[in-house]
Amino acid sequence: KHRYGADCECNILTYLENCPVHEPCYARNSVFGALSKAYNSHQDVILSPDDLWMVVCLQFSKHVNDNAESLRDKFVSHSGKKELTVTTANELSESEWTEFFDLIGPEIAENTKGDIVNLLQSDFSTTTLTERMISTACIMDAFKKYFSYSRCIPGCGIRNACFLGTREDWDKLLDKCHQLAQCDQGAVWQKYIAGVRDIFVKLLDTYDGNVDVAWWNGIMDATHGRRGSGGTTYYSGWILHLFGIYHRCESDDIPSYSIDVPVKIDNKITGVKKTVNLVGGFGRGLHVVPLQGRKAFRPQMSMIVIHSPKPQEKKEEKKQKKKQEKEKEKKQKKKKKQKQEKEKEKEGKNPVAGFP
Repeated sequence: KHRYGADCECNILTYLENCPVHEPCYARNSVFGALSKAYNSHQDVILSPDDLWMVVCLQFSKHVNDNAESLRDKFVSHSGKKELTVTTANELSESEWTEFFDLIGPEIAENTKGDIVNLLQSDFSTTTLTERMISTACIMDAFKKYFSYSRCIPGCGIRNACFLGTREDWDKLLDKCHQLAQCDQGAVWQKYIAGVRDIFVKLLDTYDGNVDVAWWNGIMDATHGRRGSGGTTYYSGWILHLFGIYHRCESDDIPSYSIDVPVKIDNKITGVKKTVNLVGGFGRGLHVVPLQGRKAFRPQMSMIVIHSPKPQEKKEEKKQKKKQEKEKEKKQKKKKKQKQEKEKEKEGKNPVAGFP
């Protein structure tokens, strides 16, 4: 069941994941799920700069979308929404999206102020193709109030804890936070980014071998209580600062910010126009790595490209399919007629014996 509901008629065009899921995650966010699972079961956790940077970028995306107009002048020079269209190779199907993300990132960078796109982009030594694509989708999500996105497929044309990564990656993670802090001097964003920076400094200390045991022990505290006639679990600790929460809360209060960006497709080959959605971020699955009889949990990052046909789109697709079938039938009839004419011509050149 995805976020559009169990009865959704969406067609899945593409699905990406950076690691396989081995266990279900009952938290709304797999970063919280991985850390809480490791904490509660006294196991290990795998930390990647990509995962933690995505948490910050998703928080940044929500912040920008919640304050789009007040922040507009910081990021773009235009008013309203500007359409950004990229043209991918005509041999690529609608299920292939690598080239689209390679092209749309620079397009957004060209139309935004400063170096914000490069700052937001995941570019650590641990960044795989999947994480890079999801990172670009998150950038699209952050600026969707300023841009609409389109992909054109032409008919033809000429076109030109277990720390992953290095120390430089973790230095870069901290540096990115320092730079992102300059995007908005408002109290809300400054409070969030300051809390995240403190966490990243401690993680860098841990990477260097300077482990603050008391700090790690304060990652979270789970207490059981009652709510109404039932029970619930309340969480506190510095892990909540990653999600912009500064007070005790329930697991359902942990935000599951996700990427959801509409992209128009103008397929010159089929003649069909449609709108698909890039939906992604952190799912509810955990990647499990066995380590000397223990388990290490890593949050899974994933993205899906889906098409939810609107009534008009269904009508157009049906109309286009009917047209293609008629053209095919017409070609077959023409071919059959040409064959018959050739056979008649052949019979005329070779008359039957006994007849002139």
